[in-house]
Amino acid sequence: MVFGANWLTSGFPWAGFIIGIVLAITGLAVMAGLRIGLRLPTAKRLTGGNGLSGDFVYGVGYAIVSLSCSLPIFLTVTGMTFSESALAIMA
Repeated sequence: MVFGANWLTSGFPWAGFIIGIVLAITGLAVMAGLRIGLRLPTAKRLTGGNGLSGDFVYGVGYAIVSLSCSLPIFLTVTGMTFSESALAIMA
């Protein structure tokens, strides 16, 4: 388990670097006039979205989006916790 966590935490900086390069190239391509088309399914409109069901759907969507921001940080911290000794973490 420690080996897997150490390998995973050492890969996060490289993954971030590669994703950053891909995003920068994509941004430059869009600025140069390239149109990137995505085929996304259309979302069905919920009826009666002003009541409790609308609040629930909003909360679920907010939770999913917030996980995309906080989950990588949480996994990095917990991975470093499992890869280090308890004394090194407390120091």
